[in-house]
Amino acid sequence: ALGLNWTELGPDNVGGRVRAIVFDKFNENVIYAGGVSGGLFKSTNGGSTWSPVNDQLSNMIIGCIDQDASGNFIYFGTGEENSGGDGNSAFIGAGLFKLNLATNAITSVTNTVSYRDIKNVKCHKTDPSVIYLGTFSNGFKISKNAGATWGSAKLSTTSASVATSGFINDIKVGTDGSYVFCSSAGIYRSIAGDEFVTAITPSISLI
Repeated sequence: ALGLNWTELGPDNVGGRVRAIVFDKFNENVIYAGGVSGGLFKSTNGGSTWSPVNDQLSNMIIGCIDQDASGNFIYFGTGEENSGGDGNSAFIGAGLFKLNLATNAITSVTNTVSYRDIKNVKCHKTDPSVIYLGTFSNGFKISKNAGATWGSAKLSTTSASVATSGFINDIKVGTDGSYVFCSSAGIYRSIAGDEFVTAITPSISLI
């Protein structure tokens, strides 16, 4: 009804299942795509051709990507849901990685078992030091120093940590620094964009 036409841009036979994509903040022709079992790819011509950023990564199972507020770094998370060896096709990750766009160097940001499989990574819209992370088993995490250390969200009424375990389904970050995340424990909204959150009770039934 909308008359939309789609053209495949790849990666095709080497990218794996493409789960993540991000456009460069300062150049719309530069695109990064993450393939599950295929690694991180980059296009400099709007998707017409692609090249691997580094095909020697310690882990190629990329499922989420975001660019920090400065535009100088790309963060990408590895691992898939249900990667515990239960007979499905999911692959185990190795945490969160950071790509320095100036040097093309890639470094590991989280490499502990509890941060092994990453579902979501989101960057603050204006502060490059603030990163939000959703894991498959260790809950929702916040870093205020570009990934050097991580903390948990706290309920504004009790200061008790929330969503410190379990599966984080999605994270959305607003331009004002606020954020919302949903987990196996519920839906939470930030207060003033800091680590304090309040629980949201939806008016609809969640399935």
